Amino acid sequence: MNIKPCPFCGSKVKHLTKFDVVYCSNVECGLHYENGGGYTREYWNTRPIEDQQAEQNQRLKELLFACYDDVSQAMQAKIDKERTGQ
Repeated sequence: MNIKPCPFCGSKVKHLTKFDVVYCSNVECGLHYENGGGYTREYWNTRPIEDQQAEQNQRLKELLFACYDDVSQAMQAKIDKERTGQ
């Protein structure tokens, strides 16, 4: 299982395999072990807002590409019409 970077500062994480605990490697971060951090990998990787944003981003990309295709086709039709003089 991949372990995501710290959700607050983006730093790499430390994984204590003996206890299966994950915490931020940045000592100044609130999720560092000395600051009370220490979570299971499953809990650490649970980011419902990020997951929801990723899904929304994918849908927006699909809509954007569909619009791009529509505009490209309309422009090509206009060019073809101008070339034929109609």
